[in-house]
Amino acid sequence: MHGGPDIAISIGILIFCMLGAALSFWRGSMTRDKLEPRMVPWMFIAFGFVATAFVLLIHVVNLMGFQTGNGGFGRR
Repeated sequence: MHGGPDIAISIGILIFCMLGAALSFWRGSMTRDKLEPRMVPWMFIAFGFVATAFVLLIHVVNLMGFQTGNGGFGRR
């Protein structure tokens, strides 16, 4: 593998994001007894974790040596 310590750090952050998304989805899907609105928007936090994990997954694949994309927006 090519990444060295960069890939280990990226995989660690990716695992953190996946665990954070799982926790946020779990907290967001819990039933509530109160009629008051939630103070923490768990679903928005979960989708933020998922989006970050997706970008990190692409980053890890690039660190492994695979090329994704065409090199930039509009460049050929």
